Amino acid sequence: MAKTPAEMEAAVLKNLPEKTGKSLEQWLELLQQTGIKDKKALRNWLKESQGLGHVQAGILSGYFLNGGKTSYGNAEELLENQYLNDQAVLRPIYDALVKEIAKLDKSIRLEPCKTYVSVLAKHQIAIVKPDKGFIRLGLVMNPEIPENDILKFAKSFGSDKISHQIKLNDKADIPYAMAFVKEAYTATRSLR
Repeated sequence: MAKTPAEMEAAVLKNLPEKTGKSLEQWLELLQQTGIKDKKALRNWLKESQGLGHVQAGILSGYFLNGGKTSYGNAEELLENQYLNDQAVLRPIYDALVKEIAKLDKSIRLEPCKTYVSVLAKHQIAIVKPDKGFIRLGLVMNPEIPENDILKFAKSFGSDKISHQIKLNDKADIPYAMAFVKEAYTATRSLR
């Protein structure tokens, strides 16, 4: 079963012939013929007139509109795009944070997505996401752990596994945040 967005995207594209009866090339030709250039409109067309599921339609329309390239294919490019323009000042905080996270376990890996980086050690531990002037660190923790001045409940983080979040304004916030990252790492160890 696919675990990361990149793995899911690859699996959906690979399984198109088996699941839909059409190859990726046939789908791309069909999409070209529609003349639709808006992702939402194209996804809806695939769902309504071709009977694809929401995920299949979303991945296929994204692949087509991305010039036949996967959305998650180039991890470094995905990461670079998160820290462009106003967000560039946050990149040193991100780099320092993930350097500390990597010290927890050599099996920890970072999976950049379009708007965040998933931190995994077989299962998701955290999400690192640039926001307006700060970094949001989402954590997989016991939902019973109460909020405090710094640790808050997470809302609309893009993953239902993320229960808590911390706002990092600068590198000085990293040591405090790492105590909670360690707790999230320990909590998810039983799942590995």
